[in-house]
Amino acid sequence: YKLSTNWITFLLNPIVVMLAIPLYKNKDSLKKNYAPIIIGIISSIIISIIAVFGLSLIMNLDQNVMISLFPKSITTPMALEVTSLLNGNEGLTVVFVVLTGIIGATFANFTLNLFKINHPIAKGIAIGASSHGIGTSKAITISEETGSASGLAMGLSGVITVISFSIISNFFL
Repeated sequence: YKLSTNWITFLLNPIVVMLAIPLYKNKDSLKKNYAPIIIGIISSIIISIIAVFGLSLIMNLDQNVMISLFPKSITTPMALEVTSLLNGNEGLTVVFVVLTGIIGATFANFTLNLFKINHPIAKGIAIGASSHGIGTSKAITISEETGSASGLAMGLSGVITVISFSIISNFFL
């Protein structure tokens, strides 16, 4: 187990650097749009939680499945932390995270075109906050600015989600 995680960590380091370069190159544009970025990320988190809760009620899902679905839109390591905090099923969470990323990346262009989202930063925030790393890899193919916004959204939505559920778990569990 430890050997496999070391290899994953080793391979992720260059990817993190590759995301940091576009982020740095586009920092002025991102700073200029900080308010819409933060609003977009927080809105995405709230909508995701409401959607999971609502669909869980409609589909009569077990509470453990619902808990395992909550962190579906953030990166796997962060999602596993949230699932652990809430005593969910980590195996289910990994499946939901991967599926969310694949579905988000697959339908990103279609969805953005359907809702006539044209601004590169808005595209990046939508993709990164909803479909994490897999979606961000798609966002980079759209444009460097879209990729940098997606990487920023991926990171911030993960951190905000982990902090939020940490606070929630301390109060309610």
